[in-house]
Amino acid sequence: MSDLTRGDANALVKIVNSRARLAAQRVDALKAQRIAEFEADALKQWDTTMLGIDDAVAAANAAIYEIEQQMQARLNELGVPNHARPRLSSLSLFPQQTADRQFRADIRRLVTAELDAASKAAKMQIEAAKLDTTEALVTRSLDSEAAKELVESLPSADSLLPAIDASALVSKALSRGDS
Repeated sequence: MSDLTRGDANALVKIVNSRARLAAQRVDALKAQRIAEFEADALKQWDTTMLGIDDAVAAANAAIYEIEQQMQARLNELGVPNHARPRLSSLSLFPQQTADRQFRADIRRLVTAELDAASKAAKMQIEAAKLDTTEALVTRSLDSEAAKELVESLPSADSLLPAIDASALVSKALSRGDS
């Protein structure tokens, strides 16, 4: 890469831009694929039949029915009138299914948030690599020192947006509350 002409640099910048655009599209496609894979895997794991929940509820309901029969026989012996007799009810999956739906929705949101963050980070890395490569190509063809210094003087995102000191922020918020 020693004797690059401006034409070479321009052509290479176009290739770098095209590759970066394709890589970003691939990140989006992989994100969609990962969500689909998660959904398929989650359905297998959450299927109540596969977990044995349906069988367990059926066995419990059979036991409840048997106890109900024994209790009613004993109440008959004691002469308790029908309107005053307690009744046992069978188990239902409905409350659990509602909780499962909420749990599944929470997990889906978590997966989506994780994949959103990962895809944004990947796209940022692609853009950073694209910029680094483009900058290297273009700065090699810059003739003046002034132009090179201008490129080097541009601030970084890290210098423009420093990390947040949580303890200082909490102290600041607390001090505002006292006034």
